[in-house]
Amino acid sequence: MHSYEKLQSTAAIRLLKPVRISRPTSQTAKNAISSVFELFEVDLEKKHPEYTCVSYVWGTTVLDKPVSLNDGSVILTSQNAIDIIYQYNTDHYIWIDQICINQADIEERNSQVQLMTRIYSQCTRCDAWLGKDDEYSNDAINLIRELTRAFPDDFRLPQLHGLHTYPLGYVREGLAFNSPPVQLPDLQDPRWPSLAKFLNRPWFSRLWTLQEAARPKQVVFRCGSQNMGFMELHIAACIMGCEHPWNPQNPLTHWQTGTIYKARYELQHRKEKPFRDLVDILSNVQGSSYQCFDPHDRIFAVLGLQRDEVEVPITVDYKLSIPELLIRVTKTVIEQSSLLHILSQKGDSFGPSREGLPGWVPDWDPTIGMRTIEVCDVNFLRFQAGLDRKHLPKVCPGAMGWGELVTTGRICDKATRVFQSDFDEGWNAAKRSVWLTDEMLPALLKVCNTTTDNDRQEATRKIFDTMTRDVFSSEHKVGHNPRWDTSVINDIQKSLAHSQQKVTFGSGTEPDGLPIEFPVKLKEWLRHIASEMPTCLNRRFIALRDHEFGLCPKTVSEGDVIAILHGLSVPAVLRPIADKYRFIGPCFIDGMMYGDACTWNEDATDTLVLL
Repeated sequence: MHSYEKLQSTAAIRLLKPVRISRPTSQTAKNAISSVFELFEVDLEKKHPEYTCVSYVWGTTVLDKPVSLNDGSVILTSQNAIDIIYQYNTDHYIWIDQICINQADIEERNSQVQLMTRIYSQCTRCDAWLGKDDEYSNDAINLIRELTRAFPDDFRLPQLHGLHTYPLGYVREGLAFNSPPVQLPDLQDPRWPSLAKFLNRPWFSRLWTLQEAARPKQVVFRCGSQNMGFMELHIAACIMGCEHPWNPQNPLTHWQTGTIYKARYELQHRKEKPFRDLVDILSNVQGSSYQCFDPHDRIFAVLGLQRDEVEVPITVDYKLSIPELLIRVTKTVIEQSSLLHILSQKGDSFGPSREGLPGWVPDWDPTIGMRTIEVCDVNFLRFQAGLDRKHLPKVCPGAMGWGELVTTGRICDKATRVFQSDFDEGWNAAKRSVWLTDEMLPALLKVCNTTTDNDRQEATRKIFDTMTRDVFSSEHKVGHNPRWDTSVINDIQKSLAHSQQKVTFGSGTEPDGLPIEFPVKLKEWLRHIASEMPTCLNRRFIALRDHEFGLCPKTVSEGDVIAILHGLSVPAVLRPIADKYRFIGPCFIDGMMYGDACTWNEDATDTLVLL
């Protein structure tokens, strides 16, 4: 068995070089293969051979397949690693984590994972191994190349990354993002289901692949004996994210390739601008289907996606417990920024989601599916609830054994009722519209006590703005979204009232279930609203003592209070516990989002201790 020697410097890594390769053939059994490799150390800060990084799926944590080295020793690795390293010739230098890192030495794992950004940034290229050929791969790769040829070269982000919000028919007809018509194969083409299966390969759900494909100068995707470029795969993944019968079971493949595309573009072409900060990255992988064997890697695997010039100093340490790691990350981000922005990304939970975890510490739990109210990137915050107030937060040990966050702010309102109707992300546009018009609008309008048409119109606007995070309002419109004002709201109300007299939701033949008989403008707006309604997922509307209503985490209860915290851009739901508060989560309250409720003097603030 091979005995790893201690690496000589903090910038040292090992490379693997084939010395002799004997590949299996129909006449040669695998157990008769006599391949030999050399494993040697190089320093990334000194001259070293050009090398290729390997991005792949371990497949198992059981390492029991032998790799013979030229010194006569043997390293045990996985079958997936064996299949990959036999594909390289003797003029290649390879970095593959299972072999080049001593997996039994936790201190070495810590130091090598800390180096991962440099390892992938300095390689000549990264080979992303998607697996072996199978009965579907040839058809899938042929379709990928045909889809690439169908799109003009200048059709790139944001259009590509937004295609998944449209039915495939809209893309074909040129109705998505005002794109040109695209000649796509008929849906009866048998290559579509093959592509769906291809994009469900395990590589696309592995968290480490984001960094591994984003950092290298060049990335090549390999499946069996076939290669393809990243843009080919990205276009296919975006199209497969559209609403159509062959949409793959992994709905985040298009998001993953989009994230890699954006990361690669900004690293290579906009180095003078901010890349992504840690909160932005962690928020994007929360609620995703990304997998990693070690739960520590939900943090460590994305550290390399931070912008180079402003890294959050998180030390890789696999000896830390998960609560210790999560508290350390949150504490570091808060102290570095003097802001509470990381609290705006917290999912829905009450109390510690893990033993020893305070309520104000995001768990970054992959099972929590929530669209955040505030954007992820601290450089482009949309709301200003308590953001412009001076803030020097302090984290200290708590009497209950959890860390306590001492902050400043003011209690502004109180929950008096919680509406028990829940949003379902699986609903199409028609069902989302039914939930809006038949359940939530009537219930919330009663809370508003509207007496005139103008009152009803203004209350309806507030409901729409709350449900959609204010992305369509005339004053705070976001990005490419259309803009509404009171006249638009009035038209929607009239159209709904007129149309509901003639037709029932869901009776039409539009791809998203909306009736054909609905006016075109109404259908357009219902689709726009429906696309933003996932904000309601795992949240509930509440009635408030002073501000009519709001949208809060699902675990909100009557008696919870709404606070403006200095340094946090959105209001927060807190639960009183003696003279302290359990942080429940961020919320949307119309009339509080833009600093309009923050009217007290600096010296009139309260000290709020969060558990």
